[in-house]
Amino acid sequence: MNDATQTLTAVVRAALRATGASAGWIVDTSEPGAVVVAAAGACSPGSLLGRRVGLGQSAAAYAMASGEPLAITPTSSDHMLAEGVAATFGRSPRSLLAVPCQADDGVVAVLELIDHPQSVFTVDDIEVVSLLAGIAAVSLGDGRSGRPAPAHPAVLASGLEQLAAQNPQRYAAVAAAIEGLLS
Repeated sequence: MNDATQTLTAVVRAALRATGASAGWIVDTSEPGAVVVAAAGACSPGSLLGRRVGLGQSAAAYAMASGEPLAITPTSSDHMLAEGVAATFGRSPRSLLAVPCQADDGVVAVLELIDHPQSVFTVDDIEVVSLLAGIAAVSLGDGRSGRPAPAHPAVLASGLEQLAAQNPQRYAAVAAAIEGLLS
């Protein structure tokens, strides 16, 4: 497992811990045909890695095209469940969160989580997973270039200071997620 894959897997695990979701993955959308580049939780991660998936009209496709996160509580007939990673391994999630991993040149991947314990992802979940998706975007870009991931402490510190001032409780959850990435 290379450094980029280890970082991406750590990002997915941190997102699962922060939200309580049961499974998650990152789908690289920068190349033709989306590829699962990291997975964790109750989804047989080893069998997903490297797998090409059709995104069609899935939540990941929406996040990729719009550049915006999408949190849904789908019905069994929801067309967003017919395609994408969850459909690939036969899961019908109770809830789904798809967050774009934005790089300077656009969306390079989508971080997707399923099955929140309360069956709905919150705005707080979207915020913390969006921060983690940013880390994934940097890791993906650097993994392609072969150089180590550059540190962006000023950007991270600024975002964390703003979050601490606005929502100290959520700040504590984000800090715990980041600590989990570093350990």
